[in-house]
Amino acid sequence: MIKAMFADEVGKEHLTRNPLIHIKNQKENKPRPEHYTVKEINDFFNVDMKEAYRNAFLALLYTGARYGELANITWQDLDLRNRLVFIRPKSDHALKTSNAERSIPMNDSLFELLNKMQLDKRSDTYPFCSVEGKQLKERKLLEAAKRIGEKAEITSRVFLHKFRHTFATMLIQRRAPVEYVQKLMGHASILETMIYVHVKTEDLHSEVNLLNDIIQTDDADTEQKHEGKIFKLNTKAA
Repeated sequence: MIKAMFADEVGKEHLTRNPLIHIKNQKENKPRPEHYTVKEINDFFNVDMKEAYRNAFLALLYTGARYGELANITWQDLDLRNRLVFIRPKSDHALKTSNAERSIPMNDSLFELLNKMQLDKRSDTYPFCSVEGKQLKERKLLEAAKRIGEKAEITSRVFLHKFRHTFATMLIQRRAPVEYVQKLMGHASILETMIYVHVKTEDLHSEVNLLNDIIQTDDADTEQKHEGKIFKLNTKAA
């Protein structure tokens, strides 16, 4: 901050040189985002819970939406014909960035869930709503998640944003291109998405097999070359 202050003074021509110009900024190593494992996800959803909560948790997992984005999705933001969920700003809810406005394709599971929910709407405004049919409240949904996580015997931290991390991490692990995941997450920079790229090299068998065709070999040519070498050796010997 002090270095930036001096830079500003140089820009205003109050100083001729920034006395801290030689000091390098310290690199910040961000920890990898926490995500649920496949086992934790299955254990979580195997717990008996209220349907409204289950729908909200599934939507967080299948869309990668932030809690605030999910809570403000209305039925008008769903296009079941084209299987899209639109994340849009509302008059009382601004998105985190301009890039956060996006459309997220529905996977088969979410598409089937929403079709079922449409037949028996709990709310005429919000598809993902509270048990009472009102707009979701973060604290109540978080408390429900923690209770369910405890019953599921999940020992890692349980929090709502972890579903978003899980969405991105599992797409990357399943070989989804990182630039596609960036768009689905609504990240302004691909560097934000790269924190989810933590691939284990022992899982990359199919990737190293891409090199199998570098050396072109033909069995017939190989045999002829081999016979030619033998003929030359025999001639030399004679």
